[in-house]
Amino acid sequence: MTDAVIGEEDLSLLATQALVSGGMRAEDAQRVARVLVLADLFGLRTHGVSRVAQYLDRVRVGGIDAQAEVATSRVAPGLSLVDGANGMGSLVGMRALEAALDSAREVGIGAAFARASNHFGPIMPYALIAAEAGFASIIGTNATTWDKQPEAHQDLGHFFILIDTTRLADPKDLARRVGDFKDIIRSTPAADPEKPVRLPGDMEFALLHRQRRDGIAVAAEDLAALTALAGR
Repeated sequence: MTDAVIGEEDLSLLATQALVSGGMRAEDAQRVARVLVLADLFGLRTHGVSRVAQYLDRVRVGGIDAQAEVATSRVAPGLSLVDGANGMGSLVGMRALEAALDSAREVGIGAAFARASNHFGPIMPYALIAAEAGFASIIGTNATTWDKQPEAHQDLGHFFILIDTTRLADPKDLARRVGDFKDIIRSTPAADPEKPVRLPGDMEFALLHRQRRDGIAVAAEDLAALTALAGR
């Protein structure tokens, strides 16, 4: 399979335009595109922009509502319930993440539970967004396949628990302790000296930084399909 290389901003715009052409509102499409492009940046290509065509196929047969009105209810100071209304899974995921972020900023911990959703992509992009905002996160979902019944509503659930770690310890001290722990793991003697011990995410973050600098590798056929969906 031949790859094409495209910049992060250009790929985000292309994915957004394809989703808008498929019936989504621009603001909602931008949220979905953000998750999918981050997936590609991390090298999680099976859950990146290649999913746009599949999601829009499900929109066309009624499996996903591209115009879903996702509703968020704050049911307690640190707890939100998100009704996905059978919307695009990454949209529901982002709305739930935003609700948990709002609560965590206010009271130190925030949890959001989403229902009536669909496949929401990989968890790593959401965790990165939370971390960049300064929060530790615990994120999960259930999943089903749709290849045999693309018109069926998946009715999936997701949960997001975010913690403001600055309420628990001095940020500099916490960073030092985490750094010490990372050093301990990385200094562990490797079974194969040619393959040093790595932390979870080391490979993905190295790829993210490289692709942000040099461009994102996307299968040429996926990029062509995305371009066609965007109406270019």
